Amino acid sequence: MATYSGILVLLEVIYYVGAVVTLQKWFEAIGVQPSWGAWIPIFNNYLMFKGGDKAWWWIILLFIPFVNIVAFIVLIMAYITMWKKAPNFAIKNFLWVLIGIIVIVAYTFIAASHMAGSFDPSALPSPSAS
Repeated sequence: MATYSGILVLLEVIYYVGAVVTLQKWFEAIGVQPSWGAWIPIFNNYLMFKGGDKAWWWIILLFIPFVNIVAFIVLIMAYITMWKKAPNFAIKNFLWVLIGIIVIVAYTFIAASHMAGSFDPSALPSPSAS
């Protein structure tokens, strides 16, 4: 399990670096400053709102439960607006998102394959008659 975990951590780091470098170059292409902000997790969402011509306060709404669903939809709309401004970088960024999904699915399957023989139903508490 430790070997697979190390490989998956390495894949995640490669994915993160590739996605952020692409996002940084995308910010540079559409004129969002500072482009290095792509490396800072919450700040890059703020820059995406900014690049998509949305108000800055949407970033605050991402932290409010249930309201964050609407804010996330607005973030996707900002992403689409940025896509129209520089489509070649948008396609690269979208490919990194797909790679991230593939890595997550691979991690799930690897983790499930290691856990397959470790489940013991007799260890569960029996239902009490009350």
